[in-house]
This record gives sequence, structure tokens and C-alpha cells, in this order.
Amino acid sequence: MAWTLRQCERVAMKDENKKCVRSVEGMAEFSVLMLGSKVEIRKAKFLSASSWAKTATLFSMKEEKKINEGVAIYQLDTSQWSAGHAAFVALGHQPGENEVCHWIFKNDLIWVSLPA
Repeated sequence: MAWTLRQCERVAMKDENKKCVRSVEGMAEFSVLMLGSKVEIRKAKFLSASSWAKTATLFSMKEEKKINEGVAIYQLDTSQWSAGHAAFVALGHQPGENEVCHWIFKNDLIWVSLPA
């Protein structure tokens, strides 16, 4: 909860639109404001592949069995991120030097705008 509150209260990065909401209805209103009225909420498992997101099946390295399905989201501009972000610490890079991708897993939510 403390981490969530810190994220909510932090100042938005350049080109980032953010709002702290208190309900699912508030999240839906903000999504419509940002993406327009033709939006859908989809589970990551059903998100179609695009240039910024790819569907993936994750396997256990030890047992070679499927453990999860997820979507990789690509963050192309990291120039406004904190130098202490876990991705930079782990990889030895600085903000803006490289893109970063992260996973959205089954039952996580992502809002997408639909073609007109």
C-alpha cells in the first residue's frame, strides 16, 4: 500500500498522463478521457500483438513447463526515469540510454484504444 501511495503522489514524468483514482469507475473515466470513448478493457492474455506489446508464454527454466502467459510492454523513452530504477541498477545503464520492457501478466489490466 505504501508503494502504491508513493507512485500515486509522485510527479508525472514528461509525456506521462497520470491520475490517482479511488474506484474502478474513476479508472474507467480517466481511461476514456485519455483514449476516447471507444475503449475496451482486456485481459493481457487476449491482447493482440503490436509494435509496443507482444504476447508470450513463459516457461520454467528448471522443469521446462508453462508457468504463465504475459505481454511484454516496451518503454522506448526512459530519459525521465529515475537512475535508481531497478532496470538500470540491474543492467548498468542510465536513463535514456536504452529502452526497457516489462511484463503484464494474466489477470492484470491494460486499457487500449480501438481503431475508429
